Amino acid sequence: MKIRMTALLVTLLLIPTLLLGCDLSSATNSEEPTSPSSEDSETSSTSTEESSDAAEDASNTAEATAQPAEENTDTSETSSETQAETNLGQSSLLDIYAMSLQQQETEAFARAVERLGLVDRLQNEGPFTAFIPSTNAFARLPDEVRENDEQLMEVILFHLVEDTITTERLFSESSATSLLGEELTFWSTQTGAVVQNANVLGVTDQVSNGMFYIVDNVMLPVNLAEYGIESIQFEGEESFATLGNLHIDLGVRSPQPYNSLPPTSGPHYPSIVGWTIYEEPIRYEHLVHNLEDGGVVLYYQCEEDCPELVEQLTSLIQPYIDEGRHVVLAPNDPSWTVGDDSTLHQDLGAPIAITAWQKLLKLDEFDAERLAEFIEAYEGIDHHARY
Repeated sequence: MKIRMTALLVTLLLIPTLLLGCDLSSATNSEEPTSPSSEDSETSSTSTEESSDAAEDASNTAEATAQPAEENTDTSETSSETQAETNLGQSSLLDIYAMSLQQQETEAFARAVERLGLVDRLQNEGPFTAFIPSTNAFARLPDEVRENDEQLMEVILFHLVEDTITTERLFSESSATSLLGEELTFWSTQTGAVVQNANVLGVTDQVSNGMFYIVDNVMLPVNLAEYGIESIQFEGEESFATLGNLHIDLGVRSPQPYNSLPPTSGPHYPSIVGWTIYEEPIRYEHLVHNLEDGGVVLYYQCEEDCPELVEQLTSLIQPYIDEGRHVVLAPNDPSWTVGDDSTLHQDLGAPIAITAWQKLLKLDEFDAERLAEFIEAYEGIDHHARY
């Protein structure tokens, strides 16, 4: 199974639905890709098969259910995984531990829970709210903390609340008491919710015993603050408020202007394009859906032919595609028009732009390290709204 009075009131009511809602039961992101139909054939030469979101959900569920548990010689850990699989078979909803175990982006947290003997606690009725660091964020926890069971226990308990913190509460309340006994502070920004020093990347209430959030940083209790883990925020990176997940008819323009260039959220076609490298431009309305499915889209724009840049970007992206990662490389062409001479792309203002849901980084020159860091931070987190 393998990650939202006045306008202010409307905004606060919509943000939990549009911004934070995502179907983490689809975290494998295995939606079948498509190419534009004949109605849209003038805009792309892709040839992947079209599918609906309903097909995506079915395939994701089947894939996640069929995926074998990782082999492990630790008897207690194997027993925990077996129990998680049993829970999966007994109910359409997983508990918080089983959900974290089933997803690559939160598996590191699940392994820490196993090691510390907290599995049974996170499988009982609760309710609990878990603010789970992504595996990428968890990897940045200092070795001194990760290898010390007492300190690691404090970190894990600091990410758990014995209560149901809905998205509405996350935006309307200022704090909650963690299982460690220390307060977790909440606040909201134009780009979403923040817990302590961590941005909320995704959320679902589709767990059997509470709420399940994915955050982009490990939060440290007071006595471990000396380790000072920095938040994931790359130099030059921009964050944008969500424009939602509205599906529009294939071939039509987005009815709402996008708030970033290239777009990072908003209206999009019902199907994605394949995770691969394209030589021809792709409609923004297609690629936004790829972002919703946990993808990263890398654009390049050249005033004249730029074979060296294309070769560099291809060499960077191809290994991700070979591994089945959710990455697309495509050109951006501001001169691309349709029959009424209206343009389908706009000038990026830079030769390279890499996007994830609500995230954008533009570069004036190729930088393999920065691009790879961006991909590792944001690829694979699903953003479907199901509220």
